[in-house]
Amino acid sequence: MNHVFIAEVYEIKPISYHTNAAYNASGKRQLNSYINGINVNGFRGKDGRARKGTRFNPNGLVIPSPFNSKKEIVFYTFPEDPGMITMEKETVGLQIIRRQNQVKGILLLGIL
Repeated sequence: MNHVFIAEVYEIKPISYHTNAAYNASGKRQLNSYINGINVNGFRGKDGRARKGTRFNPNGLVIPSPFNSKKEIVFYTFPEDPGMITMEKETVGLQIIRRQNQVKGILLLGIL
């Protein structure tokens, strides 16, 4: 019995690939070309199928920048762009302050 694997493919790009329509289209074309390549040629000598990734969701994941100790990298995903993961550099702690303000806003809305 020959098992065919299914690969989820992701493309990681700067946040401008979500906010800029031309960049977004370019990123999606690149992602689709990877998927088509696997679907036509297989992967590492194995038969396989590929699709836009949806199971891995690093939305909101924050990691330290390996190049600047005062910066961190924040990852975002958007439901309208499956397989696309965007990122931006933030000043260390800024993302935490934004989240705290969002929570305060939600709590205030809940009190009203």
